[in-house]
Amino acid sequence: MRRPDGSLLAGLPPQCSYQAAAALDWNLHIASIPIKFTADIYYKYITHLVPYTIDNLRIRYNPDQDAVGYVAGLSLRATGDFVPGLQSWLSLSLMQTQENQGYGWIRRPTDQRFSIKLFLQDYIPTFPWWRMSLNLVYGSRLPVTYPYQKDLTNQFQLPPYFRVDWGNTVQLTRFDAIRRSAIGRLFTDLSLGVEVFNLFNYRNVVSFIWVADYTAIYHAVPNYLTARQLNVKLTATF
Repeated sequence: MRRPDGSLLAGLPPQCSYQAAAALDWNLHIASIPIKFTADIYYKYITHLVPYTIDNLRIRYNPDQDAVGYVAGLSLRATGDFVPGLQSWLSLSLMQTQENQGYGWIRRPTDQRFSIKLFLQDYIPTFPWWRMSLNLVYGSRLPVTYPYQKDLTNQFQLPPYFRVDWGNTVQLTRFDAIRRSAIGRLFTDLSLGVEVFNLFNYRNVVSFIWVADYTAIYHAVPNYLTARQLNVKLTATF
């Protein structure tokens, strides 16, 4: 394992973990709609943990610290065909992961306490060949540190992650003129999709670039993920 200054540390013991997990699958009907509900709960305790921090997109390990840590979480998911042939789902995740380097428990870089995801599909009632989808994702804040930070109990946080995608798919082979054409007869199914990713143009921050001034105080400059984007795709099934 390489230290932050570039030197090598030999003879480092491997990380060990003790894990427990339980899962539940439950098939039920709500208003005559078949729903599959799944639940997972897990816990992992880690010894000989190698702490690390994230500097922009670089992972910096600190193998001189022999830490311990844990991960505990609950994941819930409900899946169902609210419209025949189109699957929708809702998931909820709760998680906490912390480590102790000898001066108390602190959050690990992957400690996202809460996230929720919703995916819905439906037909336009009078146009069954037109399918629409909505994808919503929300994730709570992640902890970050600036380079060479000594006191890791003082942690900054990324803003929450939020994204909505809107999709439209038109089945072209439902139109007689296209299905009977020379091109249409080559395929069993032909569909055109138009999607808008990040519909509300929310500026999600993936990391910070830390810039130090002449007094050695670091200032955070955010790195943003992709803004609103239009995607067009043609799907052909032979």
